[in-house]
Amino acid sequence: MRRILHVLNGVLLLLLVGGSVWMYGQLPDQVPAHFNASGAADRWVETSAGSWFLIALIGVGLAVSLYGLAWWIGQRQGQVNMVNQRTYDALSEAGQAKVKAVLVDFMYVLCAMVLLLLGALQSGAFQVAMGFSEQLPTSITVILWVVVGLSLLSAPLLVWQVQAKIDKLHNNEKTDG
Repeated sequence: MRRILHVLNGVLLLLLVGGSVWMYGQLPDQVPAHFNASGAADRWVETSAGSWFLIALIGVGLAVSLYGLAWWIGQRQGQVNMVNQRTYDALSEAGQAKVKAVLVDFMYVLCAMVLLLLGALQSGAFQVAMGFSEQLPTSITVILWVVVGLSLLSAPLLVWQVQAKIDKLHNNEKTDG
């Protein structure tokens, strides 16, 4: 599963950066810098490398940060705050590694969601800038709202999943040992 997530994140990052480079040469003098909740551009700026590549730069920065955080979580022994910390601390090292794997996988999934959101936003901005649409296309708006909704739901789901994993491993280790 992790290999698929790494490939997906690599492809999404490549599409975001490569697509931004490809689109940049075709942009008009003004590009949208902000969209309201209905998807209409409500602020325009002069086209520049800074104004256009900011979304791609944010994507790269967030991907590096999320992968760095995933690495850090995987490397730390007993220095990660968890739901039900005492039960987590009582787990074997192998049990703790299994719980941390849930967090690491979450970081990779979150990275994919962020890159998808930023790529959709950049694509929509291009379409509006080029005059193909007066506001973000419906498909882009749907992607944005779905990714935002999933992101908001993911935090409580992560807490539930981590708690369930800790409880299951604790019960198994109690029974086995």
